[in-house]
Amino acid sequence: MKPVTKILTVCVLALSIVSCTPYVASQRENGDRRCSGRDITAVKPILRLPAQDAVFNHYPRELHLVWDAIPGAIDYVVTLEAQLPETPHHEPEWRFLQRLPSADNQITTYFVGAQPGRWKVFAVDCAGSHSMESDWGRFGFLL
Repeated sequence: MKPVTKILTVCVLALSIVSCTPYVASQRENGDRRCSGRDITAVKPILRLPAQDAVFNHYPRELHLVWDAIPGAIDYVVTLEAQLPETPHHEPEWRFLQRLPSADNQITTYFVGAQPGRWKVFAVDCAGSHSMESDWGRFGFLL
């Protein structure tokens, strides 16, 4: 059984400074029940929670994200962004916040402010191939 090593870059934005570190995940090419050999490149994850355009009124701003599992995926990568104040033309601008790895089809994180946010996810298989990215999920915090 030959080990397969994947390296994903995990980035976190804090106080306008982006810090990136490698995230290494290893799985067995054969014999690991999660390595199915299925092609995931044409699959798009479906977001489940929170509901689209959900608005939360709690602090701390804990955010639980859930999506449908992708058969053949061994990891997922979630991207989280926050909406900046609107420009004079009222076009929203988005700021990258985090890229989070998850071995499961859910993750809990904390959001940075009383503002709108959005998230998306893609799956990674044993070979390091990526699924399509999900559509953006939108939410907001009032506090």
